[in-house]
Amino acid sequence: MFWQNELHQVEPGNEVEFALETHPGRIIKGTVDSIVWAQGAGQLQVSGTLPTTGVATPPAQRFAVKFNVADRDKELFLAAGAAGDAAIYTNHAAFLHILRKVILRVGSYTNYLVLKLH
Repeated sequence: MFWQNELHQVEPGNEVEFALETHPGRIIKGTVDSIVWAQGAGQLQVSGTLPTTGVATPPAQRFAVKFNVADRDKELFLAAGAAGDAAIYTNHAAFLHILRKVILRVGSYTNYLVLKLH
């Protein structure tokens, strides 16, 4: 899920990397397939009752981006709804890509930390 202003230069075929909390230390590669330009914000049921929500409500005012996973990662189990971080590398500001790649990798290794404060 990406904020609207993050998607203005994203195009199909852009390189993608993402790190899921379910796979600490692993960077999954792929490309952008498409942006899902639709969301349910502001919709109500016909009955007029307030809509019920599940355990994890999608963030408001964000759009999903569909990724094509690279062949090297196709056998990896990707759980639906798994949380993580992602980076889309567009054709703009390419000089910042190396910095974003470092940040993504450092964040991926912090997924090994399981801090439970009771």
